[in-house]
Amino acid sequence: MYAGFFSSGVAYTLQMVGQKYTKPVVASLILSLEAVFAALAGYLLLDEVMTSREFLGSFIVFLANGFEILETFSPVDVLKRCGAEVVTVSTEKDLFVSSSQNNIVKADVMLNEIDYRDADLVVIPGGYPGYINLRENKDVVDIVKY
Repeated sequence: MYAGFFSSGVAYTLQMVGQKYTKPVVASLILSLEAVFAALAGYLLLDEVMTSREFLGSFIVFLANGFEILETFSPVDVLKRCGAEVVTVSTEKDLFVSSSQNNIVKADVMLNEIDYRDADLVVIPGGYPGYINLRENKDVVDIVKY
């Protein structure tokens, strides 16, 4: 208990002193790296290893008839190349969704099969009338509001 109390007290004191003599922009950048320093310390001191999902997160990409191919698969491609977990979700009656250019794409899962609370980010691609179809889907709107 004493170790935790004193280490926290010392850390906060040093943080306040450091902020006093540092430019606000630099201080905010350093303080925003807290999670990075925690992960690095866990790796170096405790031999902990993060999975790609823990490191990059999990992403849901909604697909509705009329979605824009480029706005959908550019982020999907980049995220998958980085090792992130990306799931394409059909909001239609089956897994096959038509793009605004009438290209048929097979989604990974149906909307009713996902647990959106596990996702770190939701991608909502544009495209006409895809964005309208997504906006009119009550389940999609509820997930986005969550």
